[in-house]
Parts: sequence; C-alpha cells; structure tokens
Amino acid sequence: MSYQIPNPGFEFRHRTAVQVRFNDFDMFGHANNGAYLQYCDVAKVAYFTQFLDGPFDPAAAGLVIASIHCEFIEQIVPSDDVEVLTAVASIGTSSLVLEQRVVSRGGRKVHATVRNVMVQFDPATRTPKPIDDDWRRRIGDFEGRTL
Repeated sequence: MSYQIPNPGFEFRHRTAVQVRFNDFDMFGHANNGAYLQYCDVAKVAYFTQFLDGPFDPAAAGLVIASIHCEFIEQIVPSDDVEVLTAVASIGTSSLVLEQRVVSRGGRKVHATVRNVMVQFDPATRTPKPIDDDWRRRIGDFEGRTL
C-alpha cells in the first residue's frame, strides 16, 4: 500500500535548495527526523525574507510556531539533492498556515509534508496580534490568491 500525498489545492511557488550535511544521517544511512524540520526552517526564513527589505528576523517579526505536523514519507539518503517547497495555505486574524514539502530536486520524490501553524504576536505583551495588512497583501500577491 502506498501513501497518498494530499493535494493542497494550490501551487507551491517558492523553492529553497537545502544542503544535506554529514551529521544529518544516522547509523541507518538516512536523514534523522529532526533534519527534515531543520530543512523546513531554512526554507521558512527564505520564504519570509522575500517580503522584506532586509533579512527576516523571527523575533522582530513576532512570528512563532504554534503547531507543526510532519508526515515522513520517503527517507532521505546522502545521494538525494533536496529542496523545500513552501506556500502559505491560509491567513487568519493573527495566524497563518504554512505548508511545506521536502522533495528531491525537481520533485521526483516527496520525502515529507509539513504543516505549520504560525502566530503573530506582540513581543512586549506576549499576546497574539493581527497579521499586518501589508504582509497579508504581499503574501497574497506572491501566492496569486486572496488570503
């Protein structure tokens, strides 16, 4: 029985090549589960940086991960050339859902699907705050759909 990868209903427009490292691999010769999430973290920074005039600083942006779910589908081995596809699936009042796919370059194999719920918060009050309208517009323009 093969795993059916869910269709997210939108196109992944952002790709981030990631470097697999010697230390990512365990004694069985495949990437450790934690490496997948590290690859996704690299892609998150690259994704959000494109909407800014400088580097993305998660602390300054006040964007935190409230929930993350990873489905491991196909092992990553040292010969795999890996990239992460990233898209914002939806934006609520103070949160957004970020979908990611860890794939072999060119999408030949899907290694994992990752769903992140991220919350915008005010660092001073440590409470959720509405996502900035400019961010919402920029992300929607990039994704090619209203969020």
